Amino acid sequence: MELNKWHNTRTGAFEWAHTAQLLTEITGDSDQSLDKDIRLKAAIKRIMQCDLQKEDLMDPAIFAQADCVITACFLEFTSENLKEYNQNVKKMSNLLKPGGHLILIGILNATYMMVGEEKIHVLKHDESHARKALTEGGFTIDQCEIHNRKAESDLINYEKIIFITAHKIK
Repeated sequence: MELNKWHNTRTGAFEWAHTAQLLTEITGDSDQSLDKDIRLKAAIKRIMQCDLQKEDLMDPAIFAQADCVITACFLEFTSENLKEYNQNVKKMSNLLKPGGHLILIGILNATYMMVGEEKIHVLKHDESHARKALTEGGFTIDQCEIHNRKAESDLINYEKIIFITAHKIK
């Protein structure tokens, strides 16, 4: 719902301009952040929900395989154990065309996240497991970066953030 509000430029949508600004600063690209936001929105064909309980994540919807799938901490919050994480990576692979790209953002060595007063399970795993899951899931890793946690909070416990770009083997 939040992504759709942003994509359709609705009132009350989360403001992502800071991420485009950060990208501009990191890359040294002189393009205006607003232009990047507009181009990104134009490139997105649709935003889909998925159900990890099903073998076909998009069931009952039927559509062509995607060029790109982006996931952010999704696997750590939805996978109960390492085996389930690996199975979920394979399910994501089924969403992609051969040669399609997976952009994975995750947290490493996490233990919990607080939602109100409730402590929520977060899968604890490391870089080697994430790499192995992707390789065994039918991906070739193009780039992997690990960043140490910078902000401390009692709301979530993790050590590092992992950023992986990979492509599905043809």
